[in-house]
Amino acid sequence: MKSNRLSTDTAAFDFIKSNYLILLIFLLGLALRIYDLAGESIWFDEAASVVASKLGIIELIHWIIDTRDGNPPFYYMFFQFWVSIFGDSEFMSRLPSAIFGSLSIFGIYAVGKLLFNKKAGLLAAFILAVSFIHIRYSQEARAYSLMILLSLVSFYCFLKMTSSGKRRYSLIYIVGSVLMLYTHYFAAFLIIVQNIFYFMLYLKNGRVGELDIRRWLKLQVINGLLFLPGFLLWAKIALSIQEEGFWIPEPTVADIYRYLRVYAGSSYLFVIFVIFSVLSVINIRKIRGSNRIKSLFIRWRDYPENIGITNGSVIYLLLLWLFVPILLPYFLSILSQPIMVVRYTLSASLAFYLLTAGGISTMGNKWFILLIAAMISVLSLYVVGTYYEQPYKAQWREAIGDIEASAGYRDVVIIFPHYEKTSAEYYLDRDDLELIAMGSKFPYPKNLGNRSIWIVIHADPENRKQLKLGLYKRYEFVSEKHYSKLDVFRVRERRRE
Repeated sequence: MKSNRLSTDTAAFDFIKSNYLILLIFLLGLALRIYDLAGESIWFDEAASVVASKLGIIELIHWIIDTRDGNPPFYYMFFQFWVSIFGDSEFMSRLPSAIFGSLSIFGIYAVGKLLFNKKAGLLAAFILAVSFIHIRYSQEARAYSLMILLSLVSFYCFLKMTSSGKRRYSLIYIVGSVLMLYTHYFAAFLIIVQNIFYFMLYLKNGRVGELDIRRWLKLQVINGLLFLPGFLLWAKIALSIQEEGFWIPEPTVADIYRYLRVYAGSSYLFVIFVIFSVLSVINIRKIRGSNRIKSLFIRWRDYPENIGITNGSVIYLLLLWLFVPILLPYFLSILSQPIMVVRYTLSASLAFYLLTAGGISTMGNKWFILLIAAMISVLSLYVVGTYYEQPYKAQWREAIGDIEASAGYRDVVIIFPHYEKTSAEYYLDRDDLELIAMGSKFPYPKNLGNRSIWIVIHADPENRKQLKLGLYKRYEFVSEKHYSKLDVFRVRERRRE
């Protein structure tokens, strides 16, 4: 027994010694995602997740259809299980997203290691760990960080299948891809990326490593059949949106640049990422003393150690992964109903980070690599620090808390827009207060007597102006208070003389 324990301890020590850098990067990313997790109020999308978590499976499907919610049910089903055990406080509601986002650091490390080398995997993991946009959406009770994690599982197994015939990669690929599709509909663009890549290489070379066409087609058929109920649900919602319209504005060409800048975190980081993404296809070590243009580029026909596709194919895959999930939704938004929102496309940012990491890893001088990593760290953490300091979400907790502390018995609380009633209900504890969702017209409650009306609206100068112009004849404004993204007005009926 003693020797077995010694052997186990030695193995654990060897594992930590070999992987301490990725473990430290993971702990950094986890700390950044857990820090101040309950600091901000639950906002509408998160409140909708909480509402969905209280429903049964059949009720959930009806709710998704009735509300035209743009998310498949898997995250909600998981969240229902989670809330039933841990509750729906701000911290506990967001903790799964923080965990998924942190686990993605291991995922991108594994993919980067396959595509380039261990150094590139570590750099990609570090970029993801300190990424503002990923930290932000890892602190939100929504499906985005889960989709990121599952997309990395899908791509990792896809790449492993090009060099291995082991069935476990096919099985994990199916599970990861199908769950990814049931997590967010934009995951379909990642399956499209994989198929474009596979068939282009197959048409060119007649093979894609060890992944023969029969096996690939079989996997895609299985994915399609397993996702068929999700596709039918999506089709029903899409038809409803097509008829009635949706809240997403039509995108512009400038949005494509804006998305890439958001992925990077700032304009300075965007420049760094673009430079090293370009350098990921250039052989820096051969620039000096060479007059041949060809020698500046990587050996496109060389094979990385762990996958059955060439270096050139790696770059091609990453470019598809980066641009297809942006450009396809863009063209669909122009031709039909707008569907393009930056947070829906976050999986594309992973390719940006991998290209950047690949470029940095080609630099020969380790001190230069450390300098670049330090620059990325400082610039990223500056943006993250700003995020921690100022509220990004509507301050429903503060607004409803102040109303409950000051409102009289049976006061009326009117919420605009109407859908934000869900956010208010999450925080409202007083049973005597009457909560009314306001549609296109002001509801004008009757028989108020001495009771006050509290009006909570999205903070906007035009909203304030229209509200005051529309109500001043009938109501006197007692007070107003402004919060992040919310305005609260207290009014009373004017006394008739």
